[in-house]
Parts: sequence; structure tokens; C-alpha cells
Amino acid sequence: MGTVVDPDTDERLDRAFLALADPVRRHLIARLRPHGYEMRIERCDPHTGGSYRYLHVDPEGKEHGFGGVFHVSRPGDLTIQVFEFDGYPDMVSIESPRFENLDAIVAGLHIG
Repeated sequence: MGTVVDPDTDERLDRAFLALADPVRRHLIARLRPHGYEMRIERCDPHTGGSYRYLHVDPEGKEHGFGGVFHVSRPGDLTIQVFEFDGYPDMVSIESPRFENLDAIVAGLHIG
């Protein structure tokens, strides 16, 4: 995944991080929302120790909740977070996206 941003290195990485972390950006909602569903963001605090929670609401009104905790959050570098789905309460996924410079205008995101 690449995000076109300004050529300044630090600003480019910070903006790529915010594109992932900022819940009000349309492209983040488009990335996470299934077609035909409503998406509601209840909280998103993308800082070390912060948490997030959002709901997908299907066409019949049934809510599907997702959430997690940001264990490490270093803008422009690394995020380590856990992801949980209410429908599988005993399952936890650990995600660790790392941001890197690809060239003068693109910041990359590696999901590990």
C-alpha cells in the first residue's frame, strides 16, 4: 500500500501514520467498512497505551464490534496493536505495521 504525500521525509512518514490512525478520514473508513454496511467509530486513540473500537452495522441493523489496544505507537515508524472481534471473544490478533520511505513522494506500509 502506498500513500502519496509531500516529499519531506519526516512529514511523509507522519502523514502515512495519521492516514492509518485517524478515524475520520474517508479512506480509512472505506478500507475497513464492508460494502453495504454502516461503520461507526466509537474511539480511536492511536498512542502507546491507547485503544480503538468500531462497529460494522449490517443492513438489518445487527452490530459487529471490533477493538484493540495500541501497545506501541511511534508515528512514522512502527505500531504494534492487538485486534479483537466481539464474535470470537477468545481470539486476539497482533498486528505490527511498519512505515518506511520508498522514494521522494511515497511512504510505504508493511503489515507484519
